[in-house]
Amino acid sequence: MNTDLQVITAQLATVAESLTTLQEALAAVQAQQAQQSTKATSNALAPFSAFLMVELTPYFGGGGAKLIVDRLNRCNAIGDYRYFIPIYKMAGEDLEKRQLLTLISSVHRYKFIYSKHHNTPQKYSLKSKIKYAKACPHCGALAAVLYDRLVKEGLL
Repeated sequence: MNTDLQVITAQLATVAESLTTLQEALAAVQAQQAQQSTKATSNALAPFSAFLMVELTPYFGGGGAKLIVDRLNRCNAIGDYRYFIPIYKMAGEDLEKRQLLTLISSVHRYKFIYSKHHNTPQKYSLKSKIKYAKACPHCGALAAVLYDRLVKEGLL
């Protein structure tokens, strides 16, 4: 009986941590939207990062989502997405999570690198990965949300 109470308490602490992370991400999105309304120019990376944090938290938890987004932003700043490879250790042997990480990396590269280029094979390869990931029964929901975001931004 006491063990069950400890397990439930630990689970509640995990849920509370995830909710705190979600609240922080939503606050960041709202703050960024307020800044965008007051400024004519805006940085598209911050709202997209907050958007990714909110979308990834159910799959990887608050800490995992922050780690993923921070690493993607670092890779983008460096200009080399090979630094994202160690993040796959977080997924371990879970193939669904590995596919989600591949999808997230593809969306990020498409948005920040290849959307500026015209008619490159890499651009069409990433676009195809993103499009057909929507058909997957496991990662299709996240892929559809990310695909819709790229469409709203006029990138697809």
